Amino acid sequence: MDKEHMCSFEERTHGLQLFGSPRLPVPLSRSVASSIQTNVTFEGPTVVHFRLQTPLGVLRQVKTILPVEPFKQYVEARWYAERSVPRAVAVALGIIGGRALEQDREVWENKIYHKKPVLMSGDGPFLDFMRWYGQFYSTSSRNFGYDW
Repeated sequence: MDKEHMCSFEERTHGLQLFGSPRLPVPLSRSVASSIQTNVTFEGPTVVHFRLQTPLGVLRQVKTILPVEPFKQYVEARWYAERSVPRAVAVALGIIGGRALEQDREVWENKIYHKKPVLMSGDGPFLDFMRWYGQFYSTSSRNFGYDW
């Protein structure tokens, strides 16, 4: 993006699995996922916009992250869907998004900064994202090991 405070990228889902197990794929989810294009835009570290382009229409999620005290955040996610998207589909995606947020909780509560994280194929431009995100840390963050 041409704005310093924003970062944007595209994501692709390769299918859904029950309980996160590769042995329990959700029927037809692989073909459905291939028809969905997801764009994610970060406006600084506290506002995230998701845009899902589907054959049924566009769905959007706006997620806000509000620090309320050291090491504690209030996260809120709101979903919006075009009228062409069946309500049941919008509700299902909202539930899936909510569960994904809960799965991420364990990562957030236990994350440790690694200057050179172990990445896998498909992780995307993570190091570029880390450098971009680093502009929002204060100079005192270096005291906690964040060297951007």
